Amino acid sequence: MKTAIKAALLASGLALATSAQAQMVTAANPQSIASAMQEAGYKAELTTDDVGDPLIKSRMDGWNVSVLFYDCTNNANCKSLQFFTIFDRPQPMPAEMAIAWSTRNRFGAVGLDNEGDPSLTWDVLTGEAGIPQSVFIDALNSYDTTIARFSNYVFE
Repeated sequence: MKTAIKAALLASGLALATSAQAQMVTAANPQSIASAMQEAGYKAELTTDDVGDPLIKSRMDGWNVSVLFYDCTNNANCKSLQFFTIFDRPQPMPAEMAIAWSTRNRFGAVGLDNEGDPSLTWDVLTGEAGIPQSVFIDALNSYDTTIARFSNYVFE
């Protein structure tokens, strides 16, 4: 009887360990990122950028979003990623406006391109081992919310 109980506990422990591993995402495995995005209800088209690094194309709150992969070795084994969205304004965004956003908002870095169009970025460090999928989804949903707030700010 004790042997059967020990075997059952061991089997359930292995199942839990496998389940926990299945819930990790990492930039080293771009498909895990794309799949997590799709499971969360977002479009996620996995492709490559101009230098061969992974790239995911998506949309959030009506805006095009790129998921860029960084710290890659030979276009693989990436350690971090960045959500990136650019906003095309009719007039250049004043630098003061970008700075004002950045000083009032902890997350979502703002940059300006050479035409004065603002971009919003959000970095996620996964390392090779990864992060829990739930943590990634929280970051993803927070970025989506930030896009909505930032686009209202940009076009007010």
